Amino acid sequence: MTVYLLKKKKGRVYRSEQCFAALADEQGLAAAVLTHDAAGAPVLEGADAPRISISDTKNFWACVLSEKTPVGIDIEEARQIKPNIARMLHKKEQEYISALEPGSSEWRGEFLAIWTRKESYMKYCGEGMKIGFDTFSVIGEDLSYADRTSAKDHPEGYLTGFEAYGLTGALCASEPIDGTDIRTFEYEGLMPKPALEKATDLLAEKDYLQAALSAKLKSLGYSAEEAEGAAAELKGRGYLDDERVALNYAGKAMEAGKGAARIKTELLQKGADKSVVEKVLAELSESSEESESERARAAIAGMRHDSEKDLARIGRRLASLGYPPHIIYDILGDLRKNTPDD
Repeated sequence: MTVYLLKKKKGRVYRSEQCFAALADEQGLAAAVLTHDAAGAPVLEGADAPRISISDTKNFWACVLSEKTPVGIDIEEARQIKPNIARMLHKKEQEYISALEPGSSEWRGEFLAIWTRKESYMKYCGEGMKIGFDTFSVIGEDLSYADRTSAKDHPEGYLTGFEAYGLTGALCASEPIDGTDIRTFEYEGLMPKPALEKATDLLAEKDYLQAALSAKLKSLGYSAEEAEGAAAELKGRGYLDDERVALNYAGKAMEAGKGAARIKTELLQKGADKSVVEKVLAELSESSEESESERARAAIAGMRHDSEKDLARIGRRLASLGYPPHIIYDILGDLRKNTPDD
């Protein structure tokens, strides 16, 4: 019997309907739509659609298909388990694990092996936990795992356990199960919020250039199409204004002592259009009461200039702030005149 297994990606949302659709597409399965019956059990709708059982954990999604008869699957990830939960089990199952240290890794392993078998049988019956955990046993009279089980007034089911990718799992079917084949498949899952909603949240926290907002969305896992579409939509609604954001950024950068070349490079790296950057810098230059040379001198005010080593440090500082060579040379020349001889 084949188990289809999906490893979830962190931060994504996985709904069974989309997981199955991805599986059907990848495996070339017959077209069928996943829905749920009145009891919440998964059902495939469609001509000659197979029976399906699904199990979902924090990090994995799994399903198994059966062409004609009911089937059940359960998977569990290793985790801490309170020993007193064993009271929910059948007396024979409690007896089986009673020889183990409650809560130990071996005890947890055996508990999950029992638990998954019971869950798979209850799913096979189509009633889930309504059957009651203590009404049937997956441990036989010889205190070993039974190959089949049944609860009162419910059909007999054949059981098998399996382990894969750190999971403990079990299957239940109407006929003996001849081995378990684990097949993994890929599906990216959904983002917790649509790209447009997430983009709006980001804008509520701070201003973004259109390209920078798109890049941020991509870094969070949205596709290029989703990210660029959301940024374009917000720009069309008037929520994004690259010129205003660039002007604000450049003004703060100038106040921090950065030169025009450095500011231009940073804005271009953030995705601002070249024409927008040049317009912003021209506006700031016209409106500023200080020339770029005066801002450069202010940026190194207080730095020692008593030796050539000090002057070299000042030169590197001005270059890193993005001031042009001619301004740096003029400033160093003036400082050199006032540097005492060694």
